[in-house]
Amino acid sequence: EQRIESSIRVVSDVGLKGVEIVKVWKKDGYYHALATLDKEQSGDEWLFEVKDLDDRIEAYFRMISSTKSNFVKLKSLNEITALWMEREAVTSRLRVVGFEAEQNYYDIKSAFTMLPEVRAKMPVFVNISGVKGKEVQKDISEALGRSGLFIAPDKTSAGIIVNGSVDVVPVDVAPQGIYYARAKSSFSITETATGLTIGEVSEDARGGHI
Repeated sequence: EQRIESSIRVVSDVGLKGVEIVKVWKKDGYYHALATLDKEQSGDEWLFEVKDLDDRIEAYFRMISSTKSNFVKLKSLNEITALWMEREAVTSRLRVVGFEAEQNYYDIKSAFTMLPEVRAKMPVFVNISGVKGKEVQKDISEALGRSGLFIAPDKTSAGIIVNGSVDVVPVDVAPQGIYYARAKSSFSITETATGLTIGEVSEDARGGHI
């Protein structure tokens, strides 16, 4: 069964270059303004933006070709998807002002095909110890599942391993009748195929109650 993933992104922050207010008037207590858009200037700006996006997309394709790490591939594919959606928004603006973007030379369809394939090679095993460790482990696993990643039942079948610990210890520095505790958590994320440490997180927080 092939999983087809679609991503929709609405780009609403449009930088309108070459806009000029040519007339302002007041009617019925409201101010109105008439603006004109310099199509040539806007078109040139957006053509440059498309070229920059294409260059960045091509760089991520080169990164995919040069690495054996599925994590790096997945990260690059996610970046390509986001940049492509942005490119599509800019090219639609170009068509409005009568411009056409230059043809790109990468195969964007291959990125959409590779994305679910790479994700399938990266099942994640989560192992959290300590106070509330099982609850934290469950929450992390569910969050990763919602993001589209597969959860591995054990370390031997995992492409990514998340190890962590959560501890809560009392702190005896408070006035009488007030109790403080310090919560410590640390996590490490490792890619099994390469041994690459993808990330490390450490948090330390203190709180009190009566």
